[in-house]
Amino acid sequence: MSNQFGNYLCQKIIEVGKEQDLRLIVDKISSHVNDISTSIHGTRAMQTLAEVLSKHSVSLYPELETVIAKMNEQIVSLATHVHGNHVV
Repeated sequence: MSNQFGNYLCQKIIEVGKEQDLRLIVDKISSHVNDISTSIHGTRAMQTLAEVLSKHSVSLYPELETVIAKMNEQIVSLATHVHGNHVV
């Protein structure tokens, strides 16, 4: 997600992926949410993930809750980071 060109692929997969795909993505990145959010390229992918998860909030609520919980662990540094603040 943080790759200069790979983030575009990740964004597209997130946009067109099925709910089971999104669950897998969140499971795999949950320990890296803050690192991805502060990456110049990962920021946009995390924004896309947050937008898509919020649109499916009923069925993907646990995944949205996981991402939010991980962000809350470092909310001050994310909110003041040049790239992370866009995700917040």
